[in-house]
Amino acid sequence: PDNHNLTTADLARKSFVLFAIASWPRCSDAARTVRSSIQFTSDGTMSFRYFGTKELRLPVLGPKCGISSAMLEKVCPVRCVKAYLDRSAAFDHGDRVWCSTRPLHGQYLPTSEKGDTLRRWMRDAMTAVGIDPRWTGGSIRMAASSKALDDGIEPAYIMKLGRWKS
Repeated sequence: PDNHNLTTADLARKSFVLFAIASWPRCSDAARTVRSSIQFTSDGTMSFRYFGTKELRLPVLGPKCGISSAMLEKVCPVRCVKAYLDRSAAFDHGDRVWCSTRPLHGQYLPTSEKGDTLRRWMRDAMTAVGIDPRWTGGSIRMAASSKALDDGIEPAYIMKLGRWKS
């Protein structure tokens, strides 16, 4: 669904899953994405930092990926993350991106979601689209990096983005 038609909890999950597919973080790293470091540029790029790591850039998905322009807004990780950040700006998030989406007595708790929760969100999304349960979020990292290699992306760039040493 369009971002504006989702509940805050569903928008959080969608934004994380699209972010994870586009940037291949470990769930523990994604949980440490620093909200105040996120910047959006006019060319459709979102840059961000993980706590204690170097800046990474996340490109907007476009027609080159085989997604029609009519669907771009629904599956663009940058637009989805921005919609979630805008909606959750007033939450007590401790400068983390994916903060608690479970209100207690009408208020959101001052906690950010941990890697285990983000792993569950990814598993739930994968199950919802029919991916065999034996595949994990880590499988997505490996599959995405293999696809990038097949598409001619430099191995050094893939290693940097995936935060692999070899």
